[in-house]
Amino acid sequence: SDAQDVSVDGITLDTDPDTLWAEIEVGGSYELENGMQLYGAIGYRATIGSDADRGDGFGSSLGLAWKW
Repeated sequence: SDAQDVSVDGITLDTDPDTLWAEIEVGGSYELENGMQLYGAIGYRATIGSDADRGDGFGSSLGLAWKW
């Protein structure tokens, strides 16, 4: 089937299945006291192929997890 673009609240979502992505990410965590854990990661994502400049960029996450 052919790819179709979908618009949601003024934002166009591309459903092209031919887009190929590459991503690399590194992260870690540190165990705190009382079942708490601090974690984080940073990475880079890029498209490969005909849309090579679409959607490239850095991303990161940081969080605190608590087990009870």
